[in-house]
Amino acid sequence: MNKFNTSSSNPRMVLTKEITPTTNVMANMKERSDDAILPASLRSDARENERRSSITNLRKDRDAELAALRTSSVSEMQDKVFGSATKSNGPMTPEQHSFSEARSPDDRRSKFSEMREKVARKSDLGSPITLEGFYQSQSARKLRDNKNKEQATQLLQSFKGVKDDKEYRAYIFAVHPDLGIIMLHASKERKRGAEIELPGDYILGDDFKKAAQYCDDDQRKELLAAGKIAAARTLLENIGLDMRHSLSRFQPAILRSNTADAEEHQCQHRKRLYFFISLSNDDYFTRKKLAAAKLERKGYSAPLSDYGRDYLLKLSSEYSGYTYEKDIKVVTNLLSKHSNGASKEALILITKRLKNRDVELKPFLEQLEEENSLNDDVYIDFTTKEEPEEEEEEEEKEEEDIEERVVELTPMKKKGLFSCLSCWGSDDTAEKN
Repeated sequence: MNKFNTSSSNPRMVLTKEITPTTNVMANMKERSDDAILPASLRSDARENERRSSITNLRKDRDAELAALRTSSVSEMQDKVFGSATKSNGPMTPEQHSFSEARSPDDRRSKFSEMREKVARKSDLGSPITLEGFYQSQSARKLRDNKNKEQATQLLQSFKGVKDDKEYRAYIFAVHPDLGIIMLHASKERKRGAEIELPGDYILGDDFKKAAQYCDDDQRKELLAAGKIAAARTLLENIGLDMRHSLSRFQPAILRSNTADAEEHQCQHRKRLYFFISLSNDDYFTRKKLAAAKLERKGYSAPLSDYGRDYLLKLSSEYSGYTYEKDIKVVTNLLSKHSNGASKEALILITKRLKNRDVELKPFLEQLEEENSLNDDVYIDFTTKEEPEEEEEEEEKEEEDIEERVVELTPMKKKGLFSCLSCWGSDDTAEKN
């Protein structure tokens, strides 16, 4: 029975259906009466059981598909990472399959476990696994490489007179006591380097080979002798002054105090060797000398300054001119860019040693020569070169070559028609005698 109630608190009318227990009982009885009429397979209980069983089967099929998908994806991933387990033309046996069940617990080792063992063996050999281990191995490798480089360098330098080309350089302060220090002006065509430079260049391997003849296997003196030889060679190349037979005139610059344990020479700074040489008027070219030697004035230039124009130098194509400077402090500022600032630093060391006082060139050169004469490490006897024997051998070879040429060029004596008979007769007489 349906009853309608109206709520007095709400102005709107709300219709509700009141359900009593009798209605539920009547509905169930009606359903049961309907089920009694239907066959057993179409009743509500049978339909409910069939629904449950179908849901259960669907869940089982889904779980099986997910499990198969997981196994296939894992095997494919392992094949990509570790390679396929086996690649054979015929069907795979259980032993060949990496994921097949083993016949006994002792043989239960898959491809994945074997790869784990390989990774473990690699880690035992020292391959970096962690970040800390990686950095440690890199630092150890760097130290090992540096040690090998040092050993190779020591082995290379252990040979007599063997040095790397372009490792050391030699620069010269060419000083005229009255005019000053020669400062070379770089040409505009040269795109790199400083504008103001000193004469000098690299010490080459040939310079070391020549120096080895004077130093009796003393490698320390070999470097100094090679520096003087290179200084004389570059002085000739840069300004045309030939000092190759006056190597003792090159005075090593004293940049620091002498210590017995010092690895570098007193004149050495940043693998550059600095020398002073005092020039006289006779070392220069003059117009009278050029006229006496019948040489053209072209190629010989006077300084750009107003003084010293009677003395000429033969500059290389790298330089456009030269000037003289008497003040060492001014020279220091002019050479600020020469050889990456090494020449400026060398002059600063000289001025510090002289306690920053004004330096007059002539007494300075005299004092420098006196100090070097008292230093045995600097003295090198350049007169002990053993060239006479080589010269005698060369002369003997030349004489032999001349004799051979004379024999080849001597004309044969002309003989008559019966000269062959006379030759036979002379031979017979010689045999009888």
